[in-house]
This record gives sequence, structure tokens and C-alpha cells, in this order.
Amino acid sequence: MSLRTLKTLSIVFLVLFGLFVGIGDRVLPEPMKTNSLNTRTSLTKFVVSLIPNWKPKNPSDRTKEAIEQQEKPQPAKK
Repeated sequence: MSLRTLKTLSIVFLVLFGLFVGIGDRVLPEPMKTNSLNTRTSLTKFVVSLIPNWKPKNPSDRTKEAIEQQEKPQPAKK
């Protein structure tokens, strides 16, 4: 098997796997529909487990802190 054939088969496999995971639960018959949903759920849980302590920043917190700093009385310069 040549390298070109292996590369082509790999791309076809990845595209089919992506379709199976992405939309398989909407278009496939029942036994494969459940497998597609379970695969997507497992992959999602795996990816989320890679970053367990990630907490998205609230963009308004930085703004609130800046406003509070501006509202504090500034010490007089001598």
C-alpha cells in the first residue's frame, strides 16, 4: 500500500468518523444512533477532563474593578 493511498484512506476515515460523531444521532438508524450519541458524549467528557480547573473569566469583573479604583479617593500629592 502506497503512502498516498494510506493518506487518502486516513482522510476518508476521519471525515466519516466526524460525520458519525457530529450528526449520526440525527440521521442513522437506532442501534447506530445511540452509539453515535454515546461516542460524542464520551469525547466531550474526555476533552473537558483535560481542563478540569478552567473557569471562564467574567469580562465585567475587570470593568467593575477599574470603576471602583477610579471612584476611590486619590491621596493628595505634595
